[in-house]
Amino acid sequence: IAAGLYGVEKGLKLTTPPITGTNQGGENIAAAPRTLVETTRNFKNSTIARDMLGDTFVDHFAATRDWEWRQWLDGVTDWEMKRYFEII
Repeated sequence: IAAGLYGVEKGLKLTTPPITGTNQGGENIAAAPRTLVETTRNFKNSTIARDMLGDTFVDHFAATRDWEWRQWLDGVTDWEMKRYFEII
């Protein structure tokens, strides 16, 4: 919502035509981030997020996502348990 409001307030124009129901014309649109790490990095570096939400919020929220990612990396999956218990 903040990004849409930012565009309206700044009078920004769309750089590509809207995507239709058949997804025609969307070939030149940048891909969305695929991981939490990419998304967090984009959010931290977003001047729009900082303008609309403030530096304090952006920094804090990004730090919580960085923490969440580290927690996920520390987790042990069921596959790892099954795979490596076979070796022991």
